[in-house]
Amino acid sequence: MLKIGGVPDVKFIIDSGASCNVIERKLWETLKREKVKCVSKKCQKKLFAYGNREPLKMAGSFTTDI
Repeated sequence: MLKIGGVPDVKFIIDSGASCNVIERKLWETLKREKVKCVSKKCQKKLFAYGNREPLKMAGSFTTDI
């Protein structure tokens, strides 16, 4: 369990070898409802699942303290 942007007890797996970590929309909506402290913006980066040629559909990106 992690504390993400001031929101306690968030189940999360960090991939320390990845350039970024991805969360599902349901978790993002929960974090927003719990008043996560973060800086969010539109996603400019294209992310690809391993071995896939189509980029993932991204809602946005955010930066916060963990």
